Amino acid sequence: MPSSVRIRLVLALETDLALSGVQSSLAQTRSIDIVGEARDGALAMAVARQRSADVLLLSCALAGMLASDQMAPVGEMDQTTRLLILGAPDDEACLRAMLALGAAGYMATTESARAVVAAVRAVARGQPYFSLAIQKRLAKLAAQAVAEPGELDKVGLTDSERAILDGLARGWDDARVAETLSIAERTVRYHLRKIKDKVGIENRTELVVWAIGQGLGKDA
Repeated sequence: MPSSVRIRLVLALETDLALSGVQSSLAQTRSIDIVGEARDGALAMAVARQRSADVLLLSCALAGMLASDQMAPVGEMDQTTRLLILGAPDDEACLRAMLALGAAGYMATTESARAVVAAVRAVARGQPYFSLAIQKRLAKLAAQAVAEPGELDKVGLTDSERAILDGLARGWDDARVAETLSIAERTVRYHLRKIKDKVGIENRTELVVWAIGQGLGKDA
């Protein structure tokens, strides 16, 4: 998303304190417009579709305690609307549900309200965003999900595919991966399809978690 384009945001937060904190942090941010608000998960999804939102910031509590009938509409949202979850860093049920839904990010409730600006901007650009506390949880879940160490070496990735996957593990979007590797974005997308086939993971967020669990995304 070009820096000159304003981000359309829908807020779905369950408490007045959380809502006022986010609104206050965004008040002086000219690049983000709050185009809708809701206090119900299903309604928030409908509002996001209706208002053509770029990002839906949704509290875990408003997803109907992550009931299956509330989760389905999230996955069916217009792909141009990216989902950013706000939840407790130790809420593993919400974290696992987020991964299953393919949410673009998870912001911990323990962060300052101002951190939402960075989170919304990152997610709007197509870049995954995870709070530091969440990254540690993701790494733990990824380690649990991997059957055995060295799985990365067994899937037969080429050097280019491995470099692209390393970029994803660093939280880069396709544009930054392409720029860093001096290739076209369409080439990145082509390789990502090949990577997903080899690894057996279709969900981009789950692929990022898997890559982190394999030790990618770290400086040598």
